[in-house]
Amino acid sequence: MKRQHIIWYAGFFSLTFITDRLTKLWALNLNSDNSIVINPFLSFELEWNKGVSFSLFSQLSSNAAYFALMTTIGFC
Repeated sequence: MKRQHIIWYAGFFSLTFITDRLTKLWALNLNSDNSIVINPFLSFELEWNKGVSFSLFSQLSSNAAYFALMTTIGFC
């Protein structure tokens, strides 16, 4: 790979990373309703993902987890 391409990719990655971090920081400092309305069809709302992986099958038996695992492997 040419040096010029590496520099371009590194710059693009850095710009994307910095933009991502700045928008996340901006979202954390939003007003009390935690939403940004662009127009009636597009709005952004701050949500916290608690993570589904640890609680997906907590109420069900272990058979449900094995079924989901085997189904996933079957599709691959």
